[in-house]
Amino acid sequence: MLNRKRLIKEMPGKFHGMKTNWIQWILVYVFWVITAGLGFLCLISARNLSLSILYLFSVSRWTAPAVDKMIFLILGVLWLVLVIFAEYYYREAVAKNILWKHFSFITSIELFCLSGSHLIPVLIISKTNVYWGSLLLPGIELIGGIIFFVQYKFRRRGHRIG
Repeated sequence: MLNRKRLIKEMPGKFHGMKTNWIQWILVYVFWVITAGLGFLCLISARNLSLSILYLFSVSRWTAPAVDKMIFLILGVLWLVLVIFAEYYYREAVAKNILWKHFSFITSIELFCLSGSHLIPVLIISKTNVYWGSLLLPGIELIGGIIFFVQYKFRRRGHRIG
C-alpha cells in the first residue's frame, strides 16, 4: 500500500499540480459564466442605446420596431459568438498559465462597452441637464474597465491564481 505523505515528499509537483489544475479548470467555467452574464448585460444595454438613437432621429413608428428587432438579432448572434469564443479563449489560457490575463482583457472590453452604452442614452435623453446620479453607473463601469485593463496590460506571464 502506498503512503500518500511519502509520495508527496517524493513527487511534490505531481499532486500539487493536480490540485491547481482542478482549481484552474473550475475558474475557467466561473469566468466563462461571468463573461456570458456581462455579455448579456451588454446586449440589453446596447439595445437600449439603439432605441435611444432611434428616438433621437425620430424614426417612423413602422420602421422603428423592424430596426429594433434586427439590431436585437444581430446583437444576439454577437453574444453567442462571444460566449463560444470566451470558452475557447479561457481553455487555451490554462495551458499557457495566463487565465487571469485573458479574463481581464475580455472583462475590460465588456465593461467599456457597458459604460458607453449606459452613458450615451443618458446624454441623448437629457440634452441640457445631466443629473450626476445618472453618471454614477457608467462611471463605476468605466473605472472597473480601467482596472481590468491595467491588470491585463501589466500582469506578468506565469503568475498563477487559485
